[in-house]
Amino acid sequence: MDERHKEILKTNRTNLRKNIANPEDINDVLFSRGVFTESMKQEVEAEKTPIQKLQKIMDIVPKRGSEAFDIFYEVLVETGNGTAADFLKPELKAYRLQNPGQPFRRVGMSTNDQLPSEWPNEQAMTDEIKVLSCDRSSRVFRENWNSTMTYSMKKKIRGRAIIINNRYFHGPRENGVPVLSVRHGTEKDRDRLKILFQQLHFDVHVHEEKSAQEIKNVLAAEIGDSHHATAECFILAILSHGTSTGIYGVDGEVVSVEDITGFFSSDSFPNLAGKPKIFFIQACQGENLDRGGIVNNGPDITNIGEILKKTKELSLNEHDAVKDPVQSSENRIATTRDILIASATHPGFVSLRNILHGSWFIQAVIWVFQRYACEEELSSLLKMVNNIVSKGRTADPKFQTDIFQAARYSDSFIKKFYFFPGCHE
Repeated sequence: MDERHKEILKTNRTNLRKNIANPEDINDVLFSRGVFTESMKQEVEAEKTPIQKLQKIMDIVPKRGSEAFDIFYEVLVETGNGTAADFLKPELKAYRLQNPGQPFRRVGMSTNDQLPSEWPNEQAMTDEIKVLSCDRSSRVFRENWNSTMTYSMKKKIRGRAIIINNRYFHGPRENGVPVLSVRHGTEKDRDRLKILFQQLHFDVHVHEEKSAQEIKNVLAAEIGDSHHATAECFILAILSHGTSTGIYGVDGEVVSVEDITGFFSSDSFPNLAGKPKIFFIQACQGENLDRGGIVNNGPDITNIGEILKKTKELSLNEHDAVKDPVQSSENRIATTRDILIASATHPGFVSLRNILHGSWFIQAVIWVFQRYACEEELSSLLKMVNNIVSKGRTADPKFQTDIFQAARYSDSFIKKFYFFPGCHE
């Protein structure tokens, strides 16, 4: 928690004590929202009087990370302690009074209002990852946890998540120099994805620097693993160079996305038949640069500071595109049931990667999922990801214009998918 929020809590400690009537309820909700651990909840319960319980809550909350202040505010509103909440965020008092009973999960704003206004965003790409827990008392949980129309995601470990990360490429070569450049920044995607998947209850395995054949070998070994018979879900994330025909191995050979998903059809992968398989593809699908259309949303950039900022961005953002070695075939999407493919870009276009902080797409996935997986269905999460990525831009000096990126996803899911972070049987 930042110092400003700590100071607000400290200054208003007496006001909170006078205006909070039900510390037991607050303790329960803070636990269900993941702010308190089981031991912290028990510490509060061990106190003898309501005042002592409340004092213990106020001792713990400032130590619980960057999201704790906002969640504490929301919990106060949800538990009928609006007057106390107003001391924390007086600017929202009018909204709270005008909208009684409205959920304050996002402090009165729509989801899109809460998304970053620009991308890439250095702070968003470097903040500590902390996946918010699903609230068991929420409508989303009550309606979907046991629903036959929602994929089951109840086990303490939902399944396996595989990350294949290619950074260095040794083939093909021209004049002794590798054609495929080093993918600077991909290690940030790898490390932060691993943390995200672990907090979403997956057993994460990372594979580095794989040739095209080795990628196939990894997948072949995976479908033969008996672990999946008891799993509920499977995730595969591939971070590499790409082309319209598929994904590059470090040897410069290509594996098609269709071949990759083909490993996980119900026939090839019976242990996960009827269970969701999710694929994240961070790679270009061509060489085209999306320079956008003309949308009159504001004045032209004339400030020299903005021009310098764009020049700096140019040196920090790369793409994963390489010339197709052969005529590109028509893009085909696997139609196998229970599969979702989320791609960094559209067929024919590049995807962009910040050499210091990671790719626009993967970092947007991480930003969205840790905040909204607790309450949103997967398709909604990916729409938010697409929204964020579409805001990204970097300079193209050749045409003196900006380059944009648009992510996409397609699926053959037959049920709704919620991660239900923080909840298990």
